[in-house]
Amino acid sequence: MQDSLDLPLKIGLLLGTLSWFTYIFYDFNIGIFSRHTNFPTIIEDIPGVWGLGFRMAAATIAVITVVLYVIRRGISRPEAIMAFRFILLFEAVYFAGFLGGALNVWKRTYFTLPRIFEQGLPCFVQGILIPAILVKLFFELNPKKTTRGAAKWGLVYVTAFLFVFWLNNTGNWVGTVLTKGVGYLSEYPTNLLSFLVITVGLFLLFLYAAKFSMEWLKIGTLEKLDLRKIAAVVTLLAMYPLFVFLLWLFFGAVGGWSTWYAWFLGHGYMTFIALPIPFISLPLLFRSFSSRQDTNSGLQERTKVNMGRKQLIPLIYVAQTVGILFFATFSLAYYILKVFGTLFIFFALALTLLSFRIRFTDQK
Repeated sequence: MQDSLDLPLKIGLLLGTLSWFTYIFYDFNIGIFSRHTNFPTIIEDIPGVWGLGFRMAAATIAVITVVLYVIRRGISRPEAIMAFRFILLFEAVYFAGFLGGALNVWKRTYFTLPRIFEQGLPCFVQGILIPAILVKLFFELNPKKTTRGAAKWGLVYVTAFLFVFWLNNTGNWVGTVLTKGVGYLSEYPTNLLSFLVITVGLFLLFLYAAKFSMEWLKIGTLEKLDLRKIAAVVTLLAMYPLFVFLLWLFFGAVGGWSTWYAWFLGHGYMTFIALPIPFISLPLLFRSFSSRQDTNSGLQERTKVNMGRKQLIPLIYVAQTVGILFFATFSLAYYILKVFGTLFIFFALALTLLSFRIRFTDQK
């Protein structure tokens, strides 16, 4: 079973890295042309652009590595480790760039309570915590060291990222409520649902990841590392921004436009970057499916579903296909709107001018 899932995993790696690269490429280029150069905004924007440049370098390395892995049907362990270490290092620089956003809060009119929750505190925490963990993981991936250290700090990173993800989005909602009032939640169930999914749902996911990591650290053997649980956690992490985005697509900015919608839709560095994750995590859900006997019994054992390779592989392909169609449409949406909007204006004006230049005759 595990060998038969290699192809969906390779496809998932390719789709995930390509999606990651296209989003960062777009965001980096937008950042170059639209960043402010006035004080104090320059304190935030310039480090942000530099950070996105390093993240684009990381995404480029990831795409090249995965393409070689898929085409060559394999890549040596030293090559993979070297590429992954560079990705970690560039990601650390990217996250360190958020310190500019934290410093910007303490300047002039930016020093307000909503701004501290929305930007200052989240940027400060992720600008210090995440780079420190990534640098530690970079050194633990030394070929001379054991794999256990890398696995340990990999779990620490996933857990810390979940915490930062929760803190960032919760801070955005708290800042919005401080500005708009509690009625922005109590009077609009859609906003309340989004608020609870973030503040409660994401926090519970973080607690589960922390519990899972601590339990494994007591054992410390790779054979006991359940990839299914890790894949399930990161898949649920990716479902959060998709769910909130769908709420906006179906219901719009309920209660009027607010800083919550501005942060979520316009500053997706920590949000929409999670969307490609299921391309990789869905095949990983089954990587340890047959690696050991299941010791569960009772109700859990009775609810098991027997499924062969012929039924499982197509389901993964369908999920990946639907996901790439969504991501492609999402990524190209603004370009498509620009193209069709421009064409519509052109044809409307052309027909208007043409109506004054021709004589219309009704032919029977």
